[in-house]
Amino acid sequence: MIKLIVGLSTKIFKSNHFILLLGNALVAALGFLSFIYLARMLSKEIFGAWVIYLTAFNFMEMLRAGAIHQALVRNLAAATSPEEQQAIVGASWRLGILISLVLSVILLGLASLERIWAYSSGWQLFLRWYPLTAWISLPLSMTLWIQHARERFRWMASINLSVNLLFLAALLLISHQVLSLSLLFLLHAASRLLVSGGLLVSDWAEGSSIFKTNWQALRKQWAFGRFSFLTLIGTNLLQSADILLISIFLGEKAAATYALPLKLIEVVALPLRSMAMVAFPRFSRLYSAQQRVPLLRSFKSYSMGYTLVLLPFLALAGVFSETIIRYLGGEAYTDGIWVLNIFLVFILFLPLDRFSGILLDSIHAPQINSVKVLVMAGINIVGDAIVLYFFQNLWAVALITILNVLFGLVIALFYIVKKLDLPNWRYLLSPGLHSSLEAG
Repeated sequence: MIKLIVGLSTKIFKSNHFILLLGNALVAALGFLSFIYLARMLSKEIFGAWVIYLTAFNFMEMLRAGAIHQALVRNLAAATSPEEQQAIVGASWRLGILISLVLSVILLGLASLERIWAYSSGWQLFLRWYPLTAWISLPLSMTLWIQHARERFRWMASINLSVNLLFLAALLLISHQVLSLSLLFLLHAASRLLVSGGLLVSDWAEGSSIFKTNWQALRKQWAFGRFSFLTLIGTNLLQSADILLISIFLGEKAAATYALPLKLIEVVALPLRSMAMVAFPRFSRLYSAQQRVPLLRSFKSYSMGYTLVLLPFLALAGVFSETIIRYLGGEAYTDGIWVLNIFLVFILFLPLDRFSGILLDSIHAPQINSVKVLVMAGINIVGDAIVLYFFQNLWAVALITILNVLFGLVIALFYIVKKLDLPNWRYLLSPGLHSSLEAG
């Protein structure tokens, strides 16, 4: 029995699930500590401006990831030779450089329109300085995507931890100084520059592959990447539109209020991202092998299993929501309590939504996933604009997130049922019905 327990424990600790979960949990903890530290140390207005910068920064980083990341994982897994793998990595590098160049030109052009952004120091900081951090962050991002594609999850965790540790350590080292937006930006950029430089020198970023690619690999990357690019645009609009629109309609203080419960939800949802990263290659292999029933069982195991694990934690968070907000942000953030409670309902639907999107990509229907996410983003943006204009209320914005995730689930489940030739949507989640398919 002891040998069995030891063997099982060793297997769990070495599994991709555990490595990703532990790595992302540590990264989330460091990011959360930095976030709460700044919420306590900065005035609400300056903190709101920093939240706007980070939100816009992450939006642009994920746009770049959308065109490269998923396509790199998928195509590298299917490559049959080291030369083909190198060509795919090189094509990804070239796409990353091209996208960074386009984004830099667009944002520098917008930054020149100073009168439009004069009301917000957060927007000004982003438009002026993101073009620089885009290039600083490119080797870091490329390395993370390559390590994911090669399933080197320990290296991914180590790299992410390094960036977050450097930033938090820098904040603590200068805790005696008055923090400004400019200083925060310098610390944020410097932590990424140090890690990116190390990755380039060590060749973990595989930068030399940029000279060993071909047009066929580029076309192959973009053929899939264009759909995941559209999907990531929608996904990031879902994540970012709330903060960005609140900053425009209600100002930076309101953005800070909304950001605190949103950050808590991101921490709760983080293990879901780890599981999704592991699930995508698995779903893809099962579909490629035409193993429909194991694919359905795997989908059900991931989506429903994670939901059940979440339930007790969400219940506790609902009971102690006021205490949580007061403890983390202080009295200035108590108007975000209702926002947190609404987000707790939203997160119940998140596992099924996330894994249905992964399943669509895995069954070669990325265009459907793009449509789904863009519809959700459209509902989110229009809904946010309406409630902010007429009600100027943060909890109403949070309610829109529940509406758009329900619409997205309807679209995803409809097309998955159609693509996998299932009698109805219940066959996705019922083990008994899976058995009937296998028997048939």
